[in-house]
Amino acid sequence: MTHYEDIKEELNWLENRIHNDHIKHYEYKYFNNIKRISPRGFGTVYKANYRNLSKCFALKKFDDDNTAIKEIVNEVIKINIKSMKPFKKSFV
Repeated sequence: MTHYEDIKEELNWLENRIHNDHIKHYEYKYFNNIKRISPRGFGTVYKANYRNLSKCFALKKFDDDNTAIKEIVNEVIKINIKSMKPFKKSFV
């Protein structure tokens, strides 16, 4: 599998998970009070509020779009493992 095909497969997996409500999607335009926390290995981390919700969110801005897709998928898998929810990465 080529690098492009691998990225396309990861992106399709991510879009399917969002479409099937396995991953919550938030519209960026509704975030406010955005403050930079720190730069990280692949980009920068910010904290922000969403609409009128009282909880704080972490936003990540990646330096490289190709890396971003892979990192998002890996992070979703890690979060699910930490929360002890059964989760299987499967490409549909």
